[in-house]
Amino acid sequence: MPPARVPTSSSSRFVALVASRPSRPVSVLEIHGTADANIPLDGGAGSHSLSRTDFHPPRDALSTMAGVAGCPPDPVESTDAGNPDVAVDTWAPCDRSTEVQWVKVAGANHAWMGHPSASGLSERVVGAPYPDLDASLVIWSFLSAHPRP
Repeated sequence: MPPARVPTSSSSRFVALVASRPSRPVSVLEIHGTADANIPLDGGAGSHSLSRTDFHPPRDALSTMAGVAGCPPDPVESTDAGNPDVAVDTWAPCDRSTEVQWVKVAGANHAWMGHPSASGLSERVVGAPYPDLDASLVIWSFLSAHPRP
């Protein structure tokens, strides 16, 4: 499997590209609010970014991971029937029953979704959490559905 090149950053600037050679494909999940002003959906330095890092769009890393995992080049797009704010892009099927999934939540910001703010300060920095999606449950459900062989 060719190495994945995934952009990473420190707290203050773009640092490096990490070359990764996983011994086997892994499933990947990314949850992102469309109103995230810390790490914008389209990339760049968010208006609330503490580090002022010029981030790549999250889709770039997901497309890279999908390619490494042997997924189709284009995801299937869907909307959650129970919550029209939730759009899901899924690259599948991939090698060894893995998949790459991008959950985009309309109107959600950078705060941990579905749970109260940790503090007044966190709410001022990242905004109030989106209440209608439990990020912890989504992650657990995804991981439970994609055990490593």
